[in-house]
Amino acid sequence: MEIITDKKPLVSVIIDTYNYGHFIEEAIDSVLNQTFPQKDMEIIVVDDGSTDDTPERVKKYKDRIKYIYKENEGQASAFNVGFENTRGEFIILCDSDDYCLPNRVERVVDEFEKYKKVVLVLNPRQIISDYAKIFEEKSEYHDLELNWNNVKKIIESSYGTSRTSLRKSALRYILPVPSGLRIEADLFLLSLIWFGNLSCLKDQLTVYRVHTNNLFHTSDRNKIPLKIECIRYALTSIIEKVSKNPNFDKKLAQDILFPYEVELKELEVIHNAYQGRAKRNDLFRVELKKMQLHWYEWGKLYKLYKIIRLPVFLAFSPSFVLKLSEFYSKKGIYRFRDVFFPNKV
Repeated sequence: MEIITDKKPLVSVIIDTYNYGHFIEEAIDSVLNQTFPQKDMEIIVVDDGSTDDTPERVKKYKDRIKYIYKENEGQASAFNVGFENTRGEFIILCDSDDYCLPNRVERVVDEFEKYKKVVLVLNPRQIISDYAKIFEEKSEYHDLELNWNNVKKIIESSYGTSRTSLRKSALRYILPVPSGLRIEADLFLLSLIWFGNLSCLKDQLTVYRVHTNNLFHTSDRNKIPLKIECIRYALTSIIEKVSKNPNFDKKLAQDILFPYEVELKELEVIHNAYQGRAKRNDLFRVELKKMQLHWYEWGKLYKLYKIIRLPVFLAFSPSFVLKLSEFYSKKGIYRFRDVFFPNKV
């Protein structure tokens, strides 16, 4: 059955990919197996210059998808090409190493159709790795307006490529995505909340893989400089874009972007630690900022755990603390923490 017809689809699903041939079929199949009618949906696979077997793997889908192969220029470029080729009013994003659960499209479309001012619909995810399976829990809200009363809800929302869906008509306010964002282009899309309302669904509608080839994955110290550069550029680009909005409030924008500023600072300290340039109390200061950010959402026992471990950041060098953290993760010691200091409110 042919999926792409002359009829204009209501929904466009963009799957961006680069050298993920071993994942791409599962991502495409997850969209083809949605509960939403296929006749009202198009699938656009934007291949950012893969050198693996991705082109061969997608051939079997023929007219069921639109496959666009382009020069390797990064995530922002892939998004821009995808957006230019969409025909649907609602755009759903999915990284090729992730996949959608069967009712994602239906749930997202229902939300957009019910709330006409909503320009961004978010959903939590299931996170799978070699060590664990995590079910994200996020507060559900609908048609939320950006203001001081809603800062907390907006901050704790679930952002990221495979958790994000957009109203195409609102993209005119922010496009193009800055070309320098080889990664973290999804962070720039947060700009949309200054031009419309936001919804966050309760159910996990996507599955996110943690694996060693993730560009997002930062245990590989060689990837950290690129991540630092792109987060910094994304935050600067967001402010440049949204400051043109007549209702722009600089302090409000700083509060909304605070979690990403903390992430950026942590990555900078980690990079400096690997280079032997970090000071003993740098990680301690970052940890205090993270506690400030997440304190209200942690349970009592988890708060106690965070307080107990604080002296470690002052007692040892940043490089030793990082080695300790890597050992902690690789050996699965965090499982004991989850038993004795569960993060339950």
